[in-house]
Amino acid sequence: MKRSILAVLSLAACGDDGGNGVAADAASIDMVAVEACTGGTDDDGDTFADCDDDDCWDNAACWQVADDADLPADLGDPSADIDKIRATLVGGTATFYATFHGAWPPPAATYWWYVRFEIANDGNTPVAGVTVERKDAVDGATYLGTTTASDVTVRQTPTGIWARIVNVPVEGEKYYIESGIQKATPGTRVTDTVVGAPAPLP
Repeated sequence: MKRSILAVLSLAACGDDGGNGVAADAASIDMVAVEACTGGTDDDGDTFADCDDDDCWDNAACWQVADDADLPADLGDPSADIDKIRATLVGGTATFYATFHGAWPPPAATYWWYVRFEIANDGNTPVAGVTVERKDAVDGATYLGTTTASDVTVRQTPTGIWARIVNVPVEGEKYYIESGIQKATPGTRVTDTVVGAPAPLP
């Protein structure tokens, strides 16, 4: 987030016109506020603090798992190939994000893409979650376990996708993140998963 400060200079009053007969009377200085990622405050004023701010999603203090580029080039797309993720569950609130090896979201011409954020119990059964998708140019979402639309907040930026799910049942203790893409119809869907099965929350 940029903040501009207008600095008034009274050079003309001092008789200094820079030698060109034009007095300098003002200058605009751009100050860029930067999110510190670990301070517990919203440093750049965008309402998101630390690891919830997409400025921090590539910061080593925030991401938990890094994933190699592994979607096949002919069927996949870097924009759906997971790069880094974070998943937390605190007091019944799950927060996720995923970044990708290409700019998010996938190209508009893509027939279908989706990202699934899931919280599972010890038996690997989903108890909460959301799948965010765009299929045939229509945006949508499906909900897992006890999750409803009112429990979910989703934010998408050129960096990736972030989701917060509230009212997660107490038995939730594992996470699963998957992305998928199908470039055309008919066509083949390919997926990228962070873990092969629900894994214990970090």
